[in-house]
Amino acid sequence: MTFPDPIRPVACAETDTATVFHDDPEIVADYHLKMWRLGVLALGPDESHERLARWADRYDRGSH
Repeated sequence: MTFPDPIRPVACAETDTATVFHDDPEIVADYHLKMWRLGVLALGPDESHERLARWADRYDRGSH
């Protein structure tokens, strides 16, 4: 998360039982890079829909 100066950016990581906020610049940079990589690898909305529909169809036909 980013904020107007003078507040430094923070990275937020959540699990089922905890939420952790990091304000260390190196950790924030690492988290930013990880999110960028995930964005590059992620399917777009149309491709996600198509893939999930194909899996659902395969499941419905009992070929899982």
